[in-house]
Amino acid sequence: MNGNASPETLKLIRVALTAGVLALGVAAFFITGRADHEPSTAESANTLRIVFSALAIGGLIGIGVFRAMASQAADAQRALTLVLSGWSLGEGVALFGGVYYLLTGDPLLYIVGVIILFVAFLLIPVPERS
Repeated sequence: MNGNASPETLKLIRVALTAGVLALGVAAFFITGRADHEPSTAESANTLRIVFSALAIGGLIGIGVFRAMASQAADAQRALTLVLSGWSLGEGVALFGGVYYLLTGDPLLYIVGVIILFVAFLLIPVPERS
């Protein structure tokens, strides 16, 4: 990298992205486990599932695009921007899954979102070049 972000800093950013997503999951687990939690209606849940599906598909496509663009980037600053953008797409899908979990009490889409976040981390690794 060109001094703006070392590989260690980028690894720390990945930990922070993961920590936020996992914290939402833990909060959703405890909130939905309360006796007074009222899940969303079936109609709302269906709408949220449709939106999640679109976000997940779009996120995976976007992660692939950012991966390709980052590997072809001419300068380190552009590569850094593309890497962070790709990771953010994965995080966004995971956070939406967490919101779905919080509203409906169903953790499935949250788990799928977390998997997509880790797919983003796997497909778009921390750049090691200087």
